[in-house]
This record gives sequence, structure tokens and C-alpha cells, in this order.
Amino acid sequence: MSANHLDWELVDRLAEGLAVEYWARRKWRQRNHIPHKWRLEIIRASRGRIRPEHFQVMDKNNKGRAA
Repeated sequence: MSANHLDWELVDRLAEGLAVEYWARRKWRQRNHIPHKWRLEIIRASRGRIRPEHFQVMDKNNKGRAA
């Protein structure tokens, strides 16, 4: 997975395993934003498939957008 592409299906599976509600995960995808409080847990659960760089790119792409 490249640093500028986040695999949302993987994120969804990992977040489901972390007991994140379906509607919250759906909102993340619609907004193209994962709350900071979940990022570290998702990185850990992904075992290296998702890295902090993925979130940096996401934040850069969303800069200036209202949440």
C-alpha cells in the first residue's frame, strides 16, 4: 500500500475488530478522516500495513475542509 493511498476496506475491518461502531466507521470514510484517538490503535492492529504516513497524507489532503 502506498503512503498516499489508505485501504478503507482494511481500515474498516481493523476498526470493526477494535469495536468501533458501523456508523462511526462509515462517517470516517465519508469525511476521509480517522479521529486521532483511533489512529494508533489502527496502526498497531494493522501490523505495519498502515503507517503514520498514511494519516499525514490524509490530513494534508483534508487541510482547509470543515469537518
